[in-house]
Amino acid sequence: MLTKDRLRSRNRVSAHGLGRSGFIYTLDAMFALVIVATIIIASFQYLSQTHIARFNRSDLNRLSNDALAVLERDSGLSNAVSGSTSSVQSYLNSLPVQVCGNLTVFSTGNSVVSAVQKTGCNSANVDEVVVARRVFVHSNSSTYYARLEAWYR
Repeated sequence: MLTKDRLRSRNRVSAHGLGRSGFIYTLDAMFALVIVATIIIASFQYLSQTHIARFNRSDLNRLSNDALAVLERDSGLSNAVSGSTSSVQSYLNSLPVQVCGNLTVFSTGNSVVSAVQKTGCNSANVDEVVVARRVFVHSNSSTYYARLEAWYR
């Protein structure tokens, strides 16, 4: 049987306001916080050192073919034949930052009708260029073809 003195000593609170079991819970919480903080810091450190992988060649080829399809559907290619290249320029400038492009429209006689390049891009020292081609019919029933050269900065 427990006496009053034993009960008091058993439930006694330390000078810091915590019983022995409260101290253990606080110690566990601090230990868990240190582990979580270490994991978060290590993750940020690792992620800051990895470089974002560039698209591969097939992704760039798909993007180029899709760009030509969109420009044809939105009449950008027909406008370029008519001399208005603003919609094509706007579209090329809206491509992802790391992607550059140069669109050239040719007549059936292989003469250049129009040429537009993304602003701020230069293809002079580019190692790898992807070329996509698309044949389209202008509103005057003439056939033209568009060539989009794309590369990474």
